[in-house]
Amino acid sequence: MRRSRPWRVLAAGLLASQTHAQPILYVTHVNALHLTPFYVAKEQGFFAKEGLTVEMLGVSAGSHAALTLLAKEAQFSSATNIGETVLLRQQGKHLVRIYSIANRMTMDLVVRNEVIEAKGLSRDLPIMQRFKALKGMDIGVTAEDALDDVALRYYLEKARLGLGENIFFTFLGTVTTLAQAFRAGEIDALMLPHPTPLLLEEEGFGKIIIKSSAGDVPAFVNFEHVGITVTKEWAEEHEREVRAFVRAMNAANRFWRENLTAAVDAAEKFFPRIPREIVQLSIEALKDSLSPDGLITPFNVIQYMDILHTMEPRQFPREALNPSEGIHWTNRYNPNGRK
Repeated sequence: MRRSRPWRVLAAGLLASQTHAQPILYVTHVNALHLTPFYVAKEQGFFAKEGLTVEMLGVSAGSHAALTLLAKEAQFSSATNIGETVLLRQQGKHLVRIYSIANRMTMDLVVRNEVIEAKGLSRDLPIMQRFKALKGMDIGVTAEDALDDVALRYYLEKARLGLGENIFFTFLGTVTTLAQAFRAGEIDALMLPHPTPLLLEEEGFGKIIIKSSAGDVPAFVNFEHVGITVTKEWAEEHEREVRAFVRAMNAANRFWRENLTAAVDAAEKFFPRIPREIVQLSIEALKDSLSPDGLITPFNVIQYMDILHTMEPRQFPREALNPSEGIHWTNRYNPNGRK
């Protein structure tokens, strides 16, 4: 009997370790350098320090990310915008943003050199003049109602331009196909998050003409652009994991701002084909667009919702756009919000 006792103890220990093993948490994403805080949290071990096993689940477009949450294929999404949470809420499905990653628009408009020369364009021109210069262009867009589509139509609205005879959108699905079309001269402009705009500029195919990430567009300066979204039900049932996830993001946020080289090292793993100097330049350019504490503010949500209503008043009526905490967003899991 004594000989069997160590085996029984070992077996009990293995069973206990399996019982308490951490499940894998999946985060849907579309690769962009505004996710630098998340890359750092993963690569520098901040999630692991909180006892979390976090893996990434890539999606081709942000509109697919919410579906992974609802299907319980992922627990967190970094690619679901507040407009989608509003639409899903109207269908009785409750998503909620728990963490702000970028509180300013991070997508910049790059225009091909030939078009810049023909129109006499530069970033020094007044923003309204740059909006009006979109007339006559064929602009590449990922998908209808995607954020680049909404933002570009906002530019057209401000310039009192409309799609059709004088301006065209070509829907190409992914960042890769848009960049390829731009290089081939098949489209005149595109609006994407970094590193793509800086890469195309560095390659000599065009220049950034509207740099929202630097505050060129006032409505996009305080703007709840990118964050972490969950289903309300899952968050309430797994509050410990949600709070641990947020603590890891906060630690990563503090770390990367003082350790740029480590941030570049982490981000570079997700962009192996992008030159390191472009990754670094992009992160430096985006630093002011990224939230230092993950807190979501009502004003930034209002700015986002105002643009949704301006562009699609029927789809986003005022009564559906409640910016109050607890409806489409919350800071309850973020210790930075405690007074």
